[in-house]
Amino acid sequence: MAELPLAMRGSQEPKKEEKKGGLFVIKSSKPKEAPVSAVSPQEFAAFSGRLRVIEERIYNLRRKTQVTDQNMLAHNKKISKELKHIDSEIKEIRMDMEDLRSVIKQVITEMKKFASKTDVDVITKYVDLWEPLNFVTRKEIDKIISEMKREISKEIGKK
Repeated sequence: MAELPLAMRGSQEPKKEEKKGGLFVIKSSKPKEAPVSAVSPQEFAAFSGRLRVIEERIYNLRRKTQVTDQNMLAHNKKISKELKHIDSEIKEIRMDMEDLRSVIKQVITEMKKFASKTDVDVITKYVDLWEPLNFVTRKEIDKIISEMKREISKEIGKK
């Protein structure tokens, strides 16, 4: 049915309200026409095939992205565990170093109490002077005294 101009239509049809546009609305004098489908079945099949290929590519990319995300999460967990382990080892090494420092300080204070080279040289001179190897022990003196007593008593007994 051909459309009648608005004046001829009368009151049988409800009136369409015209949308009033804003400040930036471009009014077209041409009425909008429905697009005409001029696509052949072969073109439609080709478009459908291309669309399926693109959809498959998108699906594969999403899967790859998901796998990559999972791998990154697993790798981050592994690195996090390794960092915690390394931190604990570093703390342990620091504690060991503190222990070593305190032991070294103790050794140094003890070494300061040692005799100096000059002290050792003085003692060496006195030892050489006294010649302690030539000292006589109590047993040796007792033996010498008892021998002298015997000799004296023999001489007194001979006279």
